Amino acid sequence: MTPATQRDAPPRTAAELVFPEIGEMGRLCREMDWAATPLGPIEEWPQSLRTAAGLVIGHAFPSIVLWGPDLIQIYNDGYIPVHGAKHPWGLGMPTSQVWPEVWHLNEPLFERALRGEQVGLKEALYSLARRGPDAPPDDVYVDLSFSPILDESGSVGGVLVTLIDATAEVENRRLQAEEKRLLAAAERARAELQAANARLRALAESMPQIVWSTRPDGYHDYFNERWYAYTGMPRPDEPGGEDEVPQGWNWKDYLHPDDHERAVAVWQHSLDTGTAYEIEYRFRSAETGEYRWFLGRALPQREADGRIVRWFGTCTDIHERHQAEAERDRLLAATLLSEERYALVSRATNDVIWDWDLATDELLWNETLETTFGYPHDAVPPTIEFWYQHIHPEDREHVVESIHTALDDGSTAWSCEYRFVQADGSHVTVLDRGAIARDESGRATRMIGSMLDISERERLLASERAARADAEAANRSKSEFLAAMSHELRTPLNAIGGYVDLLDLGIHGPLTEAQRGALSRVTANQRHLLTLINDILSYARLEAGQIEFDLRPLAACDLLTGMEPLIAPLARAKGVALSIRACDPAIRLLGDEERVRQILLNLLGNAVKFNESGGWVLLSCEMDAAGVDLSVRDNGPGIEEEKQQRIFDAFIQVDRRLNRPQEGVGLGLAISRDLARAMGGELSVESTPGEGSTFTLRLPLAPQP
Repeated sequence: MTPATQRDAPPRTAAELVFPEIGEMGRLCREMDWAATPLGPIEEWPQSLRTAAGLVIGHAFPSIVLWGPDLIQIYNDGYIPVHGAKHPWGLGMPTSQVWPEVWHLNEPLFERALRGEQVGLKEALYSLARRGPDAPPDDVYVDLSFSPILDESGSVGGVLVTLIDATAEVENRRLQAEEKRLLAAAERARAELQAANARLRALAESMPQIVWSTRPDGYHDYFNERWYAYTGMPRPDEPGGEDEVPQGWNWKDYLHPDDHERAVAVWQHSLDTGTAYEIEYRFRSAETGEYRWFLGRALPQREADGRIVRWFGTCTDIHERHQAEAERDRLLAATLLSEERYALVSRATNDVIWDWDLATDELLWNETLETTFGYPHDAVPPTIEFWYQHIHPEDREHVVESIHTALDDGSTAWSCEYRFVQADGSHVTVLDRGAIARDESGRATRMIGSMLDISERERLLASERAARADAEAANRSKSEFLAAMSHELRTPLNAIGGYVDLLDLGIHGPLTEAQRGALSRVTANQRHLLTLINDILSYARLEAGQIEFDLRPLAACDLLTGMEPLIAPLARAKGVALSIRACDPAIRLLGDEERVRQILLNLLGNAVKFNESGGWVLLSCEMDAAGVDLSVRDNGPGIEEEKQQRIFDAFIQVDRRLNRPQEGVGLGLAISRDLARAMGGELSVESTPGEGSTFTLRLPLAPQP
């Protein structure tokens, strides 16, 4: 340019001399009316400020200069995403006004920098309200450098802050650690489930009974080896087995023809009603072709909501006992007609037979008393006292009372299970049954009965209960595995949320309003699904007993006031008035702080969500001699009386119309009540339709120090 041209060019303004023509912030800083800010006109700025301001605009990293006692902000294009919705308003403003939510963190750092210290932070966590006053804050991790800027007098006139967003790196590390933990947990759960199934199968295979299990619809999908060996049914891996012919219903083919219809009807009744299954029926032996009597029993395994998920059953060979009982009953009836037949019965059966003459009170026993219980036949006195004295002391009163009740009320038969003391002092469980003979006037004259040692049956029942306990343990292992897998679902959902945030920040270019609306819907649904998964995970952890509680004294007033910043944004967005009634600072309860807050947040969130604009929600506390009540009251639609207890059941929602905008799986209140009870408390509700509801969390008082 020639000297003449230079003379003809218009003179550059002070703003043009200070701020380079770079990006949006270079333009905004040139256009800014700096005289209206605490910094004053650019012409009056010290050279140190001019130099720092010009350098920061051209800086490659997100940077900001904060000058003067008010720390007035001048930042570059890289810092615009940090400001978010506060841009461009934050230009030329005191940083304490722009970032009040983090001023408690920044103020001491600026004080150090203004004293001349070089301050640095690595991966510092900040919650920035940069998406508007009604939006929740963003949690970001940043690397920060605070560098003092000297003015012409050698004093610190301002601070240069350089920022690098480390959120993605921190989140990646966290996700990697969580992934490793979940993989390890899943592997442990799989191993535990396999071990539990192996133990259950080993137990079933070691039992002398036939063991089987079915699906909820009654389809038999497991028999132990004893079944295949007895019936000859092809095993699933043999020719004619499951791969060729479904075996789930074939068990009926091995029944005695006379038992088929009855057995199927009883089994179908249990399937229809969910009641225990018990029947005596005959199965054909593949080895001998003989039909033998079995006692079939099955119990349902239920989920917490009462739904049947499996049936576990056994078949116990009772052929000899059944035959003996049939013979005993026949012979016992004959003894009422002939003393000679009575003697034959006594010698023919293995049961202990007794004959009580009610007129003389004489009671005689057959010789089986000695072989069964060890009492020498010749040494047993023929008195009723011998019988009564050898009934277990804990059972005696009940047995004697039942005998005399049968004698007095006109009954012709009596039976009772109780413990009988043997000659060596031990006791066995017996089934005692008697027939009562009466004269023409109805007066009882004689009672003849048989005593059967059923200890082996009781042992088999105990084995069955143990098998059921192992099965329940296996089911708990399955629940724990499912809970661990629920964690896996949260990882991609969190990634979705992260990528949506990046798109919303414009990292791939500016967005249209329609695109931002679509991203907002994606975010809402992502968070909704994450909430559902977290609820299911929490419920699974509760069911598996994996939640530990840190019970300690807590100040009720702190718990209540801590809810306000968490629920106030939701209440404002819904147009619902939130009130927290002052609580006596001396009230202290015993509980786990995190779990108490979780319950209160759920109750408050429900009260706001199910209310209408213009409604109100009140949080308060009261104390009595027995405990502390934390209550959430609202003037919402209320709950009908017959539905007030069902809302605490898992997966129950009494009225889907009430929560159309936030549909869930109905676990929030179920989890809250379980947490309350685990802390020694209770969660209850009082409600009147059309007037509102009051949910009360009652917890025990903290012990006096």
